[in-house]
Amino acid sequence: MSAPAFGDPLSAHELRMLALVAEGLLNASVAREMNLAEDTVKTHMRRVFVKLGACDRANAVWLACQSGQLGVAPVSKPEPEPVPVVAPRPVVAPSVLAELVAVAEAVAAGRPSASLCGQATRALTAMGRAPGRRMAGAR
Repeated sequence: MSAPAFGDPLSAHELRMLALVAEGLLNASVAREMNLAEDTVKTHMRRVFVKLGACDRANAVWLACQSGQLGVAPVSKPEPEPVPVVAPRPVVAPSVLAELVAVAEAVAAGRPSASLCGQATRALTAMGRAPGRRMAGAR
């Protein structure tokens, strides 16, 4: 028996073994099914890995399916459509926005007052955010 090389075709024996592996059987179960020693199954599987260029059992099954050697048509997954990411915009009533602008202008001008604090509290409460609480979804 010569050493296998990448690209060599799989024998009927190796294909049957790989089909059993594709069904989820472990080496011991494959050995019982095919009346072989478990070490023989391991040797054949190593040869399959080399021929397919696979790194493990799952990869070998996948490569054999993609190349049509297991009688399964190649599977290609369609690329998912990109989903545009749109940040939600908070809905603020114009009157609430006007109050917040007035508060910001007063603070910027250096004229904070008690009524200003009440104005900010009313505006935040109207937005659904009481002072001292976080907005829903905010971190």
